[in-house]
Amino acid sequence: MRFTVRKFIIVLILFIGLLTFTGAFFVVQEWKQVIVLQFGEPRQVITE
Repeated sequence: MRFTVRKFIIVLILFIGLLTFTGAFFVVQEWKQVIVLQFGEPRQVITE
């Protein structure tokens, strides 16, 4: 299998997409509290 720049770019885009997708979700355990930040500013406090 030949390595090409096009295949590398496709794999890189898929990897960045995967990181973005997995970073968009979070799970908070019931006994913990979380402050959600966006660009360093508080957006939401979760206490449930």
